[in-house]
Amino acid sequence: MFHGFPWSDIGLPSPTVLCHTKVTSLGPEAAQALATSVAQEVAAMVWEIRDEFLPPTPQPAEVCASALALALEPSREGPVVVHETSDNCGCGGPGDGTHLLRAMLDAELGHRLGPGQVCFGHLCDGDAVQQAIGAGVGIETTITLGGRFGGEPHHGDPLVLHDARVVCITDGSFTLERPSIAPGWAFELGPTVGLRVQGQQPYSHRCDRATILQTSIVLQSYLTYLFGLVQTSMSS
Repeated sequence: MFHGFPWSDIGLPSPTVLCHTKVTSLGPEAAQALATSVAQEVAAMVWEIRDEFLPPTPQPAEVCASALALALEPSREGPVVVHETSDNCGCGGPGDGTHLLRAMLDAELGHRLGPGQVCFGHLCDGDAVQQAIGAGVGIETTITLGGRFGGEPHHGDPLVLHDARVVCITDGSFTLERPSIAPGWAFELGPTVGLRVQGQQPYSHRCDRATILQTSIVLQSYLTYLFGLVQTSMSS
């Protein structure tokens, strides 16, 4: 049973049932018919209970409230990760959605959790990168970020970040290290910048293949890289 790719807008990557049989004494035609029958039976069962596979879909503000509550638990060890999967470059998404980042900023997570405790990544936005490069490292400026492809209601409108400090500018070159899924793989993503705004760190780059494993980034005002999966110097 292959679960398929739910964010696709074509039929081929939908859930698929594959059944193997041994020919043995059945003969090839009977074996084929048996495999087809079993596959159709399983597929019908999956379709019948399809609604049970739907995950909960909380909205960004609710997600931020839940993440904040988890982060403030006295026994909390390690980061709270919010994995927003729908703005997926693998299915044609532009990777510049602003809904979640806007909710994080509205919730003032950077201020409420303190310096170095909130991080957002990534947004694919070449225009924002050029704005930051034009300002220079260490400079606070106003940067328009994300929402370049369609805006509301799909990916969110552009965010206007006032007093965004440019923390780093890199060439987007990095090599994955352990424990990533592909240690040793080298990437060339093009100009990449880190920003600090309101204590959080969002970062932008111009390539839709980027991953948060790439580099340290900064978004609300005290954003630092929490995940530690790839050690990329902010000074590179």
